[in-house]
Formats: sequence, structure tokens, C-alpha cells
Amino acid sequence: MREAGGPPQFEVETWGGLLAPKAVAPALARRLSADFAKALGEPAVRERFRALGFEAKASSPDEMAVLIRSESVRYGDLVKKIGITAD
Repeated sequence: MREAGGPPQFEVETWGGLLAPKAVAPALARRLSADFAKALGEPAVRERFRALGFEAKASSPDEMAVLIRSESVRYGDLVKKIGITAD
């Protein structure tokens, strides 16, 4: 962020995740999460992510929900503070 003229203390990380509809059964969400974590643990998958410049990291549905909420607040506050619009 500093290189783009932004505040030096503001760090930006990209992330991606596997999302399901809110109404999905908790047992299914846990199963999908476990299967996804298992796939991310495979050496070939980890290497492919590494080759693309990413670090493969699994998290639980609860951890993902916390991340999404915190990022929404963080970037929502930033958008409001500097007046970004979708015009």
C-alpha cells in the first residue's frame, strides 16, 4: 500500500474461499470444509498454489465468517472515510 501512496501501516492481503449458501446444513458445511482442507494439504495442490504466488491455507467455516466480517468492516470504513463511490 505504501508503494501506491497509501498509509504505510495499511497492509492488504488477498484471499479466497469456498462459500456455500447460508441455508446449507452445518454438517454439510463441516464436511465441505474438511474435504477442502484435505485437498489443500496435498503436496501437488500446495505446489500449484505456490507456483501461482499463493499460500494454501485452510480454515474452518467459523474462522472464514470472522474473516469476512472483519474485512467487510475494515474496507467499509475505508470506503466511507475516503468517499469511494461506484459511479
